[in-house]
Amino acid sequence: MKVLRMRDLPDRVGIGRSTIFGLIKEGSFPRAFSIGHSRAKGWHEHEVEAWIARHRALEVAITNTWGKVGQEVGQR
Repeated sequence: MKVLRMRDLPDRVGIGRSTIFGLIKEGSFPRAFSIGHSRAKGWHEHEVEAWIARHRALEVAITNTWGKVGQEVGQR
């Protein structure tokens, strides 16, 4: 099981650190866990990958919906 650190997340997820912290604060990003007895935190790679997959699917659904709405409006 691979552990991702905060320094890995922006490139992996495609959003900035402050956005990630905001998502963590609102509870919509996978929960971090403590690494050892330090302040270090980590995320399970499979949880982050699942989060990415859900959000990509949502983006596609939104794009498809708005694309259809945009086409209908453009035809009027």
